[in-house]
Amino acid sequence: MGWSGKTNGELLRLASKEFSHFITVDKKLGHQNPLKNYDLAVIILDAISNDHFYLQKLIPDLLENIESFKKGGIYHIPIGSPVFGAHS
Repeated sequence: MGWSGKTNGELLRLASKEFSHFITVDKKLGHQNPLKNYDLAVIILDAISNDHFYLQKLIPDLLENIESFKKGGIYHIPIGSPVFGAHS
């Protein structure tokens, strides 16, 4: 999409115009940006590493819960734990 090199704020702004969900492995994203300012549900894949081996373990939980994630909220999908979320 030509978004490489964008800051987190720029990425969120661009993504909110194109998508309803923003999936990331950046665990600090919710603390660094006022997510309520963006029309997105932010989903953090909370894996040990961003290696495909670890991320693929989170996909079933992501797919099972993605429809329940509301815009303006931030949700964590950790390995081995139920999905939890908080609204900004």
